[in-house]
Amino acid sequence: KEYKTALKMDKKNPSAHLALGLVYMEQGLDQFALRELKEGYRAINYLYDNEEKFLLLRSLAEIRFREVYESFVPEKLKESYRREGITFCKEALRVYPKSERMNYYLGIFHYRAPEPDDKSARDYFLKVLEINPRHSGAYVALAELYYRHDNMKKARGYAEKAVDADRTNRRARDILKYIDSKTQAD
Repeated sequence: KEYKTALKMDKKNPSAHLALGLVYMEQGLDQFALRELKEGYRAINYLYDNEEKFLLLRSLAEIRFREVYESFVPEKLKESYRREGITFCKEALRVYPKSERMNYYLGIFHYRAPEPDDKSARDYFLKVLEINPRHSGAYVALAELYYRHDNMKKARGYAEKAVDADRTNRRARDILKYIDSKTQAD
């Protein structure tokens, strides 16, 4: 209510749009959140605090990430959302280059693209591991990436590191089984 009142007084207040967008995100109302966050984005240059800028960009990237990988939107929309998500992630990294989440999202955006850019994906996942050496998701993604390129040695190494980082990681264990069955067949 207070944020809406602030926006009545100043419709372009990026801090109020950001705060209201975050409230909507917390409530699971991504479309309302997106509308507010995009209004804040239009006036991002008026945000003085880099933390607010980063939070705005990260939130926009997060919504686009969920829309691309966790929703049932048409493929044509997913591709434009993916490109927009990449833009928001890269802008967020200009504000805070050591963001584990933004690097991970960029890795996924490149890895799961209709025309994957595995080299860029690999570089982003390696950056995630540089920031957090226990990030099992990045290890799993690298294992899948190397499996896709038929490099079983590296795929196994990353899958084993994923299991070391998270003993309950089913995907990493499945990759190890696939590698074993593939190497036995060869």
